[in-house]
Amino acid sequence: MLRNPRLWLCIMLCLSTNLLVGCQQRDSSTPALTEKASWEALYLETLALFDERRPGFGLDTYVSDAPHDYSMAYALYASAEARRFLATRDPVAFENAIRAAEWLIDHRAQAGDGDVGWGLPWPWDAFGDGTTNPTHTVYGITTALGIEALLDVFDACGCAQTANKGQICAHLVETAIQAAETFLDGCFDYYEDSDELVFWYSHLPEDSYHVLNVTSMLVGQLQRLSRYVESQEKRTVLELTAERGARYILNRMNVDEQGNPYWHYLGDRRPPDALVRPNDLVHESYTIHGLVNYAIYGGRLATRIDLFRLLLSLNRFLNDDNRAYEFPRNWDPGPDGEELRHQPARLWGVGYALFVSAYIEDYLGLSPSLSARFLYALRPYWSGQGWSFRPGEASPFYPRQVAHVLAGLSSLLFPTVKAPECGEGDWK
Repeated sequence: MLRNPRLWLCIMLCLSTNLLVGCQQRDSSTPALTEKASWEALYLETLALFDERRPGFGLDTYVSDAPHDYSMAYALYASAEARRFLATRDPVAFENAIRAAEWLIDHRAQAGDGDVGWGLPWPWDAFGDGTTNPTHTVYGITTALGIEALLDVFDACGCAQTANKGQICAHLVETAIQAAETFLDGCFDYYEDSDELVFWYSHLPEDSYHVLNVTSMLVGQLQRLSRYVESQEKRTVLELTAERGARYILNRMNVDEQGNPYWHYLGDRRPPDALVRPNDLVHESYTIHGLVNYAIYGGRLATRIDLFRLLLSLNRFLNDDNRAYEFPRNWDPGPDGEELRHQPARLWGVGYALFVSAYIEDYLGLSPSLSARFLYALRPYWSGQGWSFRPGEASPFYPRQVAHVLAGLSSLLFPTVKAPECGEGDWK
């Protein structure tokens, strides 16, 4: 048994003999993945697909007949450009990040009931249970990404020399706290016996189902946010809530035959007749990212989180040819589920898996091994002019989904897991 986790990781990720060959291959529509300049060109080509004045505006896979503004796209775009600014000091990246963050602040309470947070610009029956959520319902996953974006842009503010930046920078953490308080104010279930907490899917009681990736992402952002608040009382509440939520997630971790962790989409409370299945790629990536943030920002249960194993868990979604699948390759869906076994991953799943794998590798000081595989897995989604939601299928521009790719490329190209050296805390 190998006891060195770094050695184990390298062996597992290098088992595919096609990896090195594949990363050197090139065709007319895909940059050489071994050249950083080509990766940066791909990032800039992807960035150019967005309207810099309104980057979250466009069509969506769920509503393709009319364009809308998507909070999730604004959040991921803001985070990606904040990272690019921190790495390059490009003032255009800072202005892009500020503009998207300003949109999030200006649209922080669209639900109309005073709750701060972000959701979707159309009504949606999220669980098919007959309860349709109103437009702009506050969803936990979108709000977690919004909080992350505001904190990422806040870090960029500490390094910016732009005049009058304080007009927006001074409100970033304040808005992030307000969004967190929406879910801290009773939008969760608490298990006193086990001291566990699980957040609802949205701020509505009708959505009080236990969706693991939502709780994990909120946990990660609460733990991070605790490092940005001055009040010891608020810091204690954020840390304690994050600990209880992390305990819920960790206590529902499954382990496959190789010892790799994974999670189901739903926890204890689920809709009637809901299918019990493992997370697909995008939701597993969310779940892992939340735990990684919880760990690196000093969560009390961090010793229970094995970041190496989390990388290996994402590896389960790739085959030897570096094709990404919607569900883990070693999952047996049964005789009626063979169609699921061979389903290719959706674009946002590959993009966010790239983000999370590069994020972990950066924190651990590893070379980009798994992230390089996910970068290669993006090849069949890129036409040379745009991104397809499914590999090889023509798609219109979907800002919410393509923003996951932009975030993934930014995590690989502009790693900023460590706190920026310049001006940390200037705007607290």
